[in-house]
Amino acid sequence: MTANLSLDAIAERFFTSKFYLSRQFKQFTGMSIYQYIIKKRVTISRDLLRSGTSVTSACMECGFNDYSNYLKAFKREFGCNPREFMNYRF
Repeated sequence: MTANLSLDAIAERFFTSKFYLSRQFKQFTGMSIYQYIIKKRVTISRDLLRSGTSVTSACMECGFNDYSNYLKAFKREFGCNPREFMNYRF
């Protein structure tokens, strides 16, 4: 999950302008490409945590280069930090 997911790289991959791609994506999904990427990354990290992966490993495997940004994104998405999530088993 550490592929280059920058807006420039995605637009280049689809042979379109990044401005057009951004507008179209937001129009159809209701969120920006950046928001979508972060949401997918924290969702994958949640699944990794459920399978027993450590918080640090889940953070790195999902492409977060900064642990504090990962914690903020995870808490914003799920309402608790990753450690609390791991302790709260369903």
